[in-house]
Amino acid sequence: MISRARAVAFVALALASQAARSEEEEKPKLAFTFGKFWITPILGPGYTPELGFLIAGGTLVSYKFDDVSPRSSAPISLSYSSTGALVFTVKPSFYLLEDRLRVDAYLGIKDMTDNYFGVGYDLGSSTTLGETTTQYHRDYRQLNGGAMWRVWPNLYLGGWLDLNRTEATKLAPQMAQDPTIAAQGTYFKNTGVGPILRYDSRDFPQNAFEGVFLQAQYLFYRPGLGGTTNYSIIDLDYRQYLSLDRPGVTLAWNVRTRHGSGEQVPWTELSLLGSATDLRG
Repeated sequence: MISRARAVAFVALALASQAARSEEEEKPKLAFTFGKFWITPILGPGYTPELGFLIAGGTLVSYKFDDVSPRSSAPISLSYSSTGALVFTVKPSFYLLEDRLRVDAYLGIKDMTDNYFGVGYDLGSSTTLGETTTQYHRDYRQLNGGAMWRVWPNLYLGGWLDLNRTEATKLAPQMAQDPTIAAQGTYFKNTGVGPILRYDSRDFPQNAFEGVFLQAQYLFYRPGLGGTTNYSIIDLDYRQYLSLDRPGVTLAWNVRTRHGSGEQVPWTELSLLGSATDLRG
């Protein structure tokens, strides 16, 4: 399945301080402090061709568990669009035991009008966006997370669990006639587990100026784990950051590949070309 590239512009009420590159932490200018907690509000408008105009709000809660570990954080956001789309996400990252243990998690809820362009590049690039061609209603829930232990400097090994469910309703006439939809249906419950290997030398994981992030993840989804599907996903993610002539001017690049295999990868879980989390602005 190919999805139109999406770009959502968020205007943050608080940006990471460029001076934070110094060894001593500096609180963002508009963050509220409660002991060791920093709470940074976020609010801003956005627009996508599929969702129309939207308003997004939330907060970034952060806490430093010890003097060696990076600052742990939990961004929380809620957005509502002119098409009636409601999206809620929480994505905590914990750095513990002098950064020997890392715990990541994600909770996402989407109740929204979405678009399905078809499976493959040809359909994705030629199918016209519209109420009678691509539009449907998507009810989506996802909870995933894992723990990683440091086995070498900057190298972490651990396990991951992913639980997600999708129900598609109010299908556009053209979408309802799509052969993939007809063969697979419109309801999927996926449960997957697997190993994760991560190399991370970024100076500040939430807002990197220097360093490399390299991650390899393999997840296998099976009915015996509680889902209704049988497939596997291999996901390789490489990112690198390089500071230029002055603090805050950063060149960053990202190369990623995601491959699904097995009996039948659900159309809802096929890799997308373009998503809301591909780039950092």
